Amino acid sequence: MWNKVIRIAQPVLAFTLGLVFFFWQSLSPLLPWGLERIIGITIAFAAGLIFYFDQKIERLSARQDTLIHVNISEGIARAIRHVKHPSIIRIFAFSTFIIQPILRDLHVQTKEFKLLLYNSKLPPGEDQTESQAPEDRVPFAPIQEWLFMKRDGLMNELEIRTHEIYPLDYFILFDDNALLVGHYLIHDSRFPKCEVQEPCLVLSETQEGKILIRKQLEVFESLRNSNKSSLLEFATNVT
Repeated sequence: MWNKVIRIAQPVLAFTLGLVFFFWQSLSPLLPWGLERIIGITIAFAAGLIFYFDQKIERLSARQDTLIHVNISEGIARAIRHVKHPSIIRIFAFSTFIIQPILRDLHVQTKEFKLLLYNSKLPPGEDQTESQAPEDRVPFAPIQEWLFMKRDGLMNELEIRTHEIYPLDYFILFDDNALLVGHYLIHDSRFPKCEVQEPCLVLSETQEGKILIRKQLEVFESLRNSNKSSLLEFATNVT
């Protein structure tokens, strides 16, 4: 709303000031000294308002551009176009069953993938139940598919660690230049069943974007450093 008001008010003020300046030499001799002074103060005040509106529009535009609504595939593609050649792609997610195929199909390449996945150890099939001992369950993640991507040269290094925090959102960090973040709609906290909501893309083009990316990077590294267990122990050899 304020954006529309400002965009309308700014040209109106500018046009009015233009008319006043254009006719000022003709009108000023006809005006009493006191009225001339009041008009001069009003003109200065209006000029200040125009400057304020310029700054306000710039801040509003930056805030609007900070969060870009996209789907996951579009968000990853736009992030890669922005970052060009990311050195490290960090992923915090439930399992990456949706994210991994998109990265593969887009042929996203990086020096290293760092993954933090929820340590559910609950498989997608119904043949293994919650009553099974944790050591008998397999991790709920496409580990082999990630290793296939490494084999195919889409990365040099792969790190997959687990975390114990039940994820309410997911995010992907492309170095410190782009962030894709979305939410999960949880149906049953006992099992890894949830709907993946469409994310927002944050780029480092704005100051707000830089701050969001930096804070999310700090969150990821803090969780990563506190969780050393690797899911690669569950992987079989990929040749």
